[in-house]
Amino acid sequence: MVPIRQNLVPEWNYENKCPYGMDPLYIAVHNTANDAPAANEVNYMINNPNEASFHYAVDDKEIVQGVPEDRNTWNAGDGDGDGNMRSISVEICYSLSGGERFTQAEKNAAEFIASILKRNGWGINRVKKHQDFNGKYCPHRTLDMGWQRFLNMVREFLGQEAKPIEPTKPVRPLQDLGPVDCIYQVFTDRWWPPVKNREDWAGAGDGEAIRYLGICVSKGTISGRVYTERSAWLPYLTFGSGYNINDTENGVLGDGSPIQAIELYYHTPDGYLYKKAVYCASDMNHEIFYPAQYDNETGNGQDGYAGVKGVAVDKFQAWIE
Repeated sequence: MVPIRQNLVPEWNYENKCPYGMDPLYIAVHNTANDAPAANEVNYMINNPNEASFHYAVDDKEIVQGVPEDRNTWNAGDGDGDGNMRSISVEICYSLSGGERFTQAEKNAAEFIASILKRNGWGINRVKKHQDFNGKYCPHRTLDMGWQRFLNMVREFLGQEAKPIEPTKPVRPLQDLGPVDCIYQVFTDRWWPPVKNREDWAGAGDGEAIRYLGICVSKGTISGRVYTERSAWLPYLTFGSGYNINDTENGVLGDGSPIQAIELYYHTPDGYLYKKAVYCASDMNHEIFYPAQYDNETGNGQDGYAGVKGVAVDKFQAWIE
C-alpha cells in the first residue's frame, strides 16, 4: 500500500471541521471533482473557513489523513445523518480529468478501504457511496465506470471472490430538461414579493437582515438549509413547486433570527441532464454580492454555501442552470 501520512486539522478548529466524537459504522467514498493531489486537498480543507471536511484523501502516490477517525466530518451533505456522523470519509483524487493518475488513485483507495474493513472486522456492505447519503451523484467518475467494479477491487484486496458485473444495458440518452424557474421570497420585518431567477434580488436592501427564506422550483426539487444567529445550521428541508410562508416550521427556511449562511442543492429529475442551483448573497457589511455558489460544492473557491457566518445576509438571489 502507498504511504499514509497525517496533516490533521488543529484541535482549535475542531468546532468548525469535526465538532463531534464518532464511533464509525461506514466508509463514505467520494471523488474530488478536481485534479489536485491529496496533499493539496487536505491543505485546502484545513485552511479554508467553511465546514466541509473529510478524513482521508488518496492520490496515485500517497494517502493523507486530515481528520482523526474518532471525529465526525462534514462530508456527505446529510445533516446529522450517518454520512456526516458515522462514516470514515475517503476522497479519491484526480477524478475531474481521469486517466492514469485517477486509475492508480482509485486502486490505492480500494486497497486502503480494504485495510479499514479488515481493521474493524467489517464486511463489504459497510462501503457506501456519497450518493447513498444525500442523493448527490458522487463519486461521479467511479460511478460512471461502475460501482460494482470498484467494490470488486476492494474484494480483491480482501481476498474475496468478485461478484459478476451485469452487462451494461442500453440506456436512453439523457434528455434536456429545458428552463427551470427558481422562485424565492424573503422575510425581514415583513414578507417581500417573490422573485423569479435573476429578474431581481430578494430582500429589503442594505442593513435589513433576512430572517426567513421561501424557495421552490418549477421542475424537480430543491433542498436547503440555513445557518442562523440563534440556532446555527437548521435541518435540511426539500421543496418542489411551492413553499408555505404561513408555516415557519416546515414551509420555509429559518427560525426568525438573522440568517447568516444559505446552502442549496438542486435535485434533477431522473432521465434528464444534470442541473445545479446557483445562488449568491450579500451581507450587512458589503453592498455587493459574493461570488455565486453552485449547489453545495466545495473546493476551487466554493465554500459549500452562500454568506459569511457571523454576519446577517441582507440580499439573496438564486437560479438554476
